[in-house]
Amino acid sequence: MDPELLAALLDGRLSHDERNRVLAALAESEDGLHHLAEAAAIAAEVTDAAEISEHAEASDSAEGGAHLALNPPPTVRSISSAPSAKRSGRWYLWLLAPSLAAAALLFIVRRPSGERGASASSQFMAQAAPVLMPDGATLTTQLGSDWLNPGWAVVRGEGASLSRSALAFRIGVRSAELTVALRAADESAVRRVVPLLAALARAVDSGAPVALIIEGVTDSVAFTSVKDRLGVINDARLLASDDFLFDLGAFAETTRLAQGSGVLSRLVTLAPTRAELDRLVRASTQAAPSDSALARYLSRAKAAIASTVPDVGAFSASMDSVLATGAR
Repeated sequence: MDPELLAALLDGRLSHDERNRVLAALAESEDGLHHLAEAAAIAAEVTDAAEISEHAEASDSAEGGAHLALNPPPTVRSISSAPSAKRSGRWYLWLLAPSLAAAALLFIVRRPSGERGASASSQFMAQAAPVLMPDGATLTTQLGSDWLNPGWAVVRGEGASLSRSALAFRIGVRSAELTVALRAADESAVRRVVPLLAALARAVDSGAPVALIIEGVTDSVAFTSVKDRLGVINDARLLASDDFLFDLGAFAETTRLAQGSGVLSRLVTLAPTRAELDRLVRASTQAAPSDSALARYLSRAKAAIASTVPDVGAFSASMDSVLATGAR
């Protein structure tokens, strides 16, 4: 596999058709996963963004093109000069260590989706989605054109500038949106959510392969069933590496969408919703001290719907506080 193509793939610089051709070649190649894992591991160690930018700008001119050929960007140069993936030895495992998890996710998505168990969070989202979306409805018609705004527009920082905890939370939020869009067969909504979720995945160390998997959701050739497409939610959760914050983001966003759809009063009475809230409240007792505010909001949300007549307004306000706090 051409190292320049692998570098461009991981950096998100390929066109849609080029990306699909490379992914197809990797999937059919016996050593494809090794090549991609090696490329991701090496790319993860390249931190001199200024040098990459310098080379990219130089390539815009004829003279720059010649300069680029002699002095390829760090990602390409590192991959080109790396030892063969077929070599053995513990040093090679050490080299791949930063990206073994991401490479494993790529392997998982190539297996039948039935081999992967859905998390409690994924099960809740799957059960809640039909409540939110009537048959034949789209997210835009049901929730309005701004349904993709979870209320964190005033929070500074996106992508790599976010803390790891904020990334995990936001990945959960976008995963909830993708779940609802996929369950509703709303392809327009899917195409809007996928780039947002993929961008968050790329911001995680060694997250580029998982971002590619997420981007493949819009490709009916790569994913032939809704079940397979929903499998990327588990991949995103593994990448987030903070189950509590991912699950909390997914739960909070699901309830926000339910509020927008006018069905929150129904959702909070359902057993799956109450069970997931109970689980999150229990998990919050084991969360980091920095998440204590989130734990308080969760407890308030649980208390709001504990009575025979749930206080939906108080519940919604608590979950809005969760969204605003967890995203930053």
